[in-house]
Amino acid sequence: EPWETYQSVELGFQVTHPAGWYVEEYDPSTGADILILKGGGSGFENDRAFVRVRAFLDQYVDSTENIELSITEYEQALRSQTGVIIRDFAKREIENNIGGFTIVGDFTVNDQVYSFEERGWLSAAGQVLILRAADAPDNFAESLPVMRQIMDSFIIE
Repeated sequence: EPWETYQSVELGFQVTHPAGWYVEEYDPSTGADILILKGGGSGFENDRAFVRVRAFLDQYVDSTENIELSITEYEQALRSQTGVIIRDFAKREIENNIGGFTIVGDFTVNDQVYSFEERGWLSAAGQVLILRAADAPDNFAESLPVMRQIMDSFIIE
């Protein structure tokens, strides 16, 4: 299946995805919110696989110590959310004032269960980027390689 490149000049990013997936972008006051969804049309009636990208600035994240603290607080917040199960949470070493994490787990929205893999990066300049790949648990292992390719293709311009 051929891949397409989606570019947003307004939000300053590009991402590639398989043909048949589509992109919805939002620019809420809290930062960019991009969904790359499998299938046609809004909602997840037929295909529930998606990659969500959140990018925003957090003035609190201004040092390596605050990167560590923010990652720890994020993990705690996820673990305390109703309907979220964290199976694995791994922090990456901070290098060049950029830290990160990877999370694997499940979450429930509108009585629909999703398995997910999430990657996050935080810089001491306050930049935060979070990418989450998710799908129905029965389809997750099959769709994860494609969703990882989508996440790997994401470029901030």
